Amino acid sequence: MRRSGRYRWISLPLAVLAGGLLLPLSLSAALPIDRAVPPGGPPGRAAKDRAIERADTTWFGGHEWEAGEPVARSGATKEEVMWTFDRGDGPIDPPPPLIPHAGGWSVEDRTGDPESYFRVIDASLDLGEGVVPPILEGERSLWIGVDRTGADSLCWPCGPGYGNDWCQRFLSEPLAYDATEPVELELLYFSDLEPCRDGVQIYLILQDGSESLLNPYPTGACPEYSPYEGGTITGAIGLPEDPAVYLREITPGEVGGAQTIRFALELRSRDRGSDEDCGYPTERGPFGADAIRIQGGGIDRVYDFETGLQDWEPTACAPVGDYAGVADIGVYPIVDPCICTLEGNVLEAHAGTGAQGHHPEGQHVRLESPICDLGAAIPRTIGLDADLYVDLPLPDGVLFRVGWRYYPMLCEATGETIWSPRVGEEHYRFTGSDPMAITWRFSATEVSSGTPVPLAVEKVRAIFEIYADCAAFSIANCTGETNFSPLLDNLAVFATANPQAPRIRFDTGAEFQDVGSYPSSSFDPRAPGPANVAYDIGEGTPGAIRICGDSLVVTGPWPTDDPATRWEADLWWRVAKRGPFQTDSEGGVPTRYGLWKERVADGREIDRPDRPQFTFGRMDSVEGHTTLTHKFASRFREDDDDFVGEGNVENEMIWDDCLLPGTRIEYFVTAHYVDTPYRRFVLPDTTGGFFQEFEILPSLRTVRIPDCGGAGFDYCVFQPATLYIDADNASSQRIIDRALAELFATGTGERCWDRYDYLGTCSCWNAPFVRGPSGSNNGMTLSQVLGYRAILLNTGSWDNVLYAEDLAFFQEWLTTDACNANLRRQVFLANGDQIGEALGSLSGGEAFLQDVLRAALLCDAFHGFTEDPGCGEENDSYCVRLLDAGGPFPPDLDVDAYGNGCPTLVPFNVFGTRGGGIGNRRFVAEEGAKEMSFAQVLGEDLVSGNYRTVLDGVSWHHLAARDPGGGGEEFCPRDLESLVA
Repeated sequence: MRRSGRYRWISLPLAVLAGGLLLPLSLSAALPIDRAVPPGGPPGRAAKDRAIERADTTWFGGHEWEAGEPVARSGATKEEVMWTFDRGDGPIDPPPPLIPHAGGWSVEDRTGDPESYFRVIDASLDLGEGVVPPILEGERSLWIGVDRTGADSLCWPCGPGYGNDWCQRFLSEPLAYDATEPVELELLYFSDLEPCRDGVQIYLILQDGSESLLNPYPTGACPEYSPYEGGTITGAIGLPEDPAVYLREITPGEVGGAQTIRFALELRSRDRGSDEDCGYPTERGPFGADAIRIQGGGIDRVYDFETGLQDWEPTACAPVGDYAGVADIGVYPIVDPCICTLEGNVLEAHAGTGAQGHHPEGQHVRLESPICDLGAAIPRTIGLDADLYVDLPLPDGVLFRVGWRYYPMLCEATGETIWSPRVGEEHYRFTGSDPMAITWRFSATEVSSGTPVPLAVEKVRAIFEIYADCAAFSIANCTGETNFSPLLDNLAVFATANPQAPRIRFDTGAEFQDVGSYPSSSFDPRAPGPANVAYDIGEGTPGAIRICGDSLVVTGPWPTDDPATRWEADLWWRVAKRGPFQTDSEGGVPTRYGLWKERVADGREIDRPDRPQFTFGRMDSVEGHTTLTHKFASRFREDDDDFVGEGNVENEMIWDDCLLPGTRIEYFVTAHYVDTPYRRFVLPDTTGGFFQEFEILPSLRTVRIPDCGGAGFDYCVFQPATLYIDADNASSQRIIDRALAELFATGTGERCWDRYDYLGTCSCWNAPFVRGPSGSNNGMTLSQVLGYRAILLNTGSWDNVLYAEDLAFFQEWLTTDACNANLRRQVFLANGDQIGEALGSLSGGEAFLQDVLRAALLCDAFHGFTEDPGCGEENDSYCVRLLDAGGPFPPDLDVDAYGNGCPTLVPFNVFGTRGGGIGNRRFVAEEGAKEMSFAQVLGEDLVSGNYRTVLDGVSWHHLAARDPGGGGEEFCPRDLESLVA
């Protein structure tokens, strides 16, 4: 340990400054079991959930028959009831929609409507009290939709109109065209359909059955949905009392000679946004037409619908097909070797067999489980565990999501108790370019978007939905190629009794974020920082001013009319560490911090040095255009004694501009039903003293060193020399914090390194680490980071974190001579399973790898199960040795990386060297079955920049020390028990 000036310089996890171990791994035997992480986000942390599973969890799977319907069996363990599809359950040829041998699972083809909705209407059409039927001309018109009686029977909350997933056609009679002249199609119409998503398309159908779209969108009309060829008859166009006119001339060349032709009006709606779900409610339905005129080329027809359909035919589009069934996993050419959890038979929904399996364009199916009878309606956590094989890159256009139906739901229109429509997550998922077999946990009662299942229900049905349609997802670079995945196995629904309190979660990006002083851009120990959240209001627009949101927000269940479902939330916080320059008053005048503390502490000692006490505030409902009664923000509610007025900046529970560098806030949130205020749900689980936190960086601290400030001045303020940027926020954090604590032990238990929690990784809504253009309030500035001698960046298992401006910032930090920063050597350490991809995918990332880290990404996955030919031979050895490669820092302790094979398949990046880089570690699979270089590359610039770098292709949470007990045996953890043994 050395000290220089006001900075404390401490040896690093990789002691490249003075030589030393590769990594302090004496604690690695306590690593947690890994969980597979698909691109786009963690799947629900299934392994962790299993480790803490409660004894009162009930599992559902398999099936029995009750009153002619399949009902799932229940059991105390998943293994005794789960759907494996190996038992031959169910009849060989069951009535639709049941799937043969699928254990009672059924299928619904969403592309085939069971009935047609085009019809001729008159003034008797019932659209609700006071709503005039949309008659365009005369006494009758063509219309599509369901009336009030139909909407009530379907229990649509927004009444009459149109539904989701509609594909309806209105076909003209055959017409003899002689090709002597153009033919004109003209009609009156009104349209009230969700713009660019839903539309009425008009087709010319030739004698051979081929069709041509007559009304495609003009180029650029719908930039967000450009691949969708919807009709121009969309949006709110032409009111019934003032209808619009559609006119189209079709030339003989378009028809292709004399023949019999037909015309079709086709209404298509997507899977959400209509009267069915109130996503796009209409007053008088989606579409109506009248006075259809077709003339020219020997055709002379006018249809006014005064006498009925006049030889037009209402029908539904032909279904694409569900193709659902049960198949042997052995018929598929599985690319991912980790199929140990998928075995025997699997549930599938694709056309073709084996390697020829594929999803037809437009396929949209819902696979639905048997009824899971939970019993009495009490609050529960409900979810689904599933083993999946997925190879679903976005350009292929095949996505999936999990949903639910529940019972009972009260239909307010009829007063009946019914099964709910589909609820659950709103958005669909894809999994990236790497095939994988994975255990995924899907929640029913906690969803990030969409509508959750209420906590207190009696029955549920799980729904697995597959949608193959590039246009529906606006995928511009669609490949037109699909494969047989997803495949499903070992499915089980679970339900765990909850405390009588609402389950809540932090809203997207709405957790407090670490930050440097603001508006000051300098390192000033007396310049305060804001209490902001991670969400960038500009949502990542390049070059935009970065403005982070101000209020923490939690979200939970929507209250109903039942008073017992109304709930409230409280934010609890304390000053866990008070910055050395943080004072209550100066010159006898209260500081802003002192004023804030005096007001919010409510008699509690919230910043005392030893075990400060928590204070709390009653959170206010989120208000925008409407009040959201299921979301609460960190502002005082009207009935809290600290309330000072809506919109007042000092109504925030934690004030901006009062916390100085070195001050850290710990916090958590509780929620309770109004009727039971002492039964609380706690977020996060605070067991063991774990709390959320944020701090104003750098985290200055007071250190007692005799005469450090001159004779007789024994206390000085120091800044940690190491900054750990945690872009994983999961397993790695515990490991790295523990290692740093051991290296930098102070004897006081005080953290003497800084950790910047880079919240919201793997998304586009969080702000970068580096502060943005003038006016931005995010992250930190160069001046605020120059005091650090080392930056340790960990990305865990993510491959799409950080921003390009972060890389430029790291390079500037290494090379700048501002404040004589590079007079003393600096170190940058980048670590992660896919760190090469994470950096290389950014603008300027390849140059950063080569010019700063002195490396290049040789290939993306040591295991070789990849389309990257550089990784060559496939290898699924669970353990991979990270051995000495002859570099300048040979390890004192051999290390294994686990997760290269079943049950996880981690794509460890492999690196080559560039520009003087040195390979320091190499990959060697168990028993020497495969070897590649390098797992670790060292770089340096000791002339112009005076820095060294380390690049690791294995995240530290995947490391384990070899021979930890000194008994000579090799060691690589394979389960939780071996990890803690």
